[in-house]
Amino acid sequence: IREVLPSHQTCFRVNIDPTRIGNVARFFNHSCDGGNLEVFLVRVGGCPVPRAAFFAMEDIPAGSELTFSYGASSSSHIGRSSDSRQASSGSEQDRRECTCGASTCKGFLPREL
Repeated sequence: IREVLPSHQTCFRVNIDPTRIGNVARFFNHSCDGGNLEVFLVRVGGCPVPRAAFFAMEDIPAGSELTFSYGASSSSHIGRSSDSRQASSGSEQDRRECTCGASTCKGFLPREL
């Protein structure tokens, strides 16, 4: 996730990778349609490293899959780049296939937020 700092001269990048350690959020999945969650960077107690906070963007029925876009969404509150640029960057050989099943599926996971 990239966050443009108030000076607009610095971009802070936070990598989220729950491969080896993580919390319940590691079970949230990607959806090319934006999903039902939105991620915001939040600073707690003056800590310079932000936490990722997930908020429901709509009422989510019990038992529903929790999803968000691993790439850019319609909001730009954390300085993300556009989905179209991410979808076309890099060769298909080094991209991970997307299996979200959304009608708007781009076929590959975004490279970064």
